[in-house]
Amino acid sequence: MSRRVHAGVLLLVAVAAVGGPLPAAAHREISVKWFGHSCFLISSPTGVRILADPFAASVGYPVPSVAADVVTISHKHADHNNVSAAQGSPVALRGKGEYHRDGVRIYSVASFHDAEGGAKRGTNSIFVMEMDSIRLVHMGDIGHDMSQEQLNALGRVDVLLVR
Repeated sequence: MSRRVHAGVLLLVAVAAVGGPLPAAAHREISVKWFGHSCFLISSPTGVRILADPFAASVGYPVPSVAADVVTISHKHADHNNVSAAQGSPVALRGKGEYHRDGVRIYSVASFHDAEGGAKRGTNSIFVMEMDSIRLVHMGDIGHDMSQEQLNALGRVDVLLVR
């Protein structure tokens, strides 16, 4: 199922924006599927499935029902926190966390959901997914300009998922 991207969601493919051409190892397939809002299913070349920010039915899109090995949750709001949408027994990453399996590394970078240090809407986790020499970054619901320290923690970005 494909969806048109609406104004609230941008999928930016920043191929080699910083580091030049992608490494030769990057020719294996990485799949990214958008379900609406800020929810994506990323599948690695080794078959690891990552469901990012699955939403509740109240968001208005059909709730995805897909198998996943990992679910990343950027923050606790219902429009980003429906782990039950994932079939199987996925590992749920919330806040600070790291995951390694079959050539996939996922780690989080702390941020805020607002420009007041989280005082209004709380914290947000940015998830960095590395696989097959490609780095995908899911921003969650970031609500502020990033610090140099956060940018350094992200490193080179090949695919940026932004809502």
